[in-house]
Amino acid sequence: MTTYLAYVDDSGDESTAVYTALLIPVENWAAVLKAWLEFRANIYTTYAIPADFELHAKELVRAGNGRPAPSLPYGVNSELSLRKRVIETALASIGKIPELRIISKVSPHVTPEACYISLVKTINQMMEKEDGQAILVVDGDGTQAYQKTAHRDLKLASRRVIEDPWHQGAHVSQLVQMADMVSYAAFQAHSLRESRRWMWGFFPTYLHKREWVGCCSCP
Repeated sequence: MTTYLAYVDDSGDESTAVYTALLIPVENWAAVLKAWLEFRANIYTTYAIPADFELHAKELVRAGNGRPAPSLPYGVNSELSLRKRVIETALASIGKIPELRIISKVSPHVTPEACYISLVKTINQMMEKEDGQAILVVDGDGTQAYQKTAHRDLKLASRRVIEDPWHQGAHVSQLVQMADMVSYAAFQAHSLRESRRWMWGFFPTYLHKREWVGCCSCP
């Protein structure tokens, strides 16, 4: 039986809810973190973005001086083209991690609550098929009660999602930041905002090969 740590973050807007999980077998956790830290070392060398700075996809693509953080070097703050490169490099790096699997739910016209419930049910079903189990590490502080309810509503006899969600803020978790990047890419692949045209193909190009078999969320 394989036990997975599933790092979860959301994206979306008032019309579309997105929740994404990055599933890592516990025995491969160190290898996945090492791969991501190598990416962080690369963007530190290239753009002087320190490894302890939170990478938040939505903030990276916002226009305007001073974003994503006033403390970052002038080039990354003032030039959207450089911040675009950071996001594309991040997604390409995630897509190259063989030990990682992605399950993403993109749900138009539903609430984030319904989307999260759908994600948890899907993860549980995939764990049943594989005779595995999963522990979910979810961005946030635990104040969204529906997340705990979604876990406890699973039937105990067939439950493979272990325990309530373990909450961890993205600002202190490199792997939750990875989930944020993937979730935002999934959202942009479906929402097709003209201002984000440059991101439309990132999810199928870089991340599809990491999707759990039978759980493709490409448009």
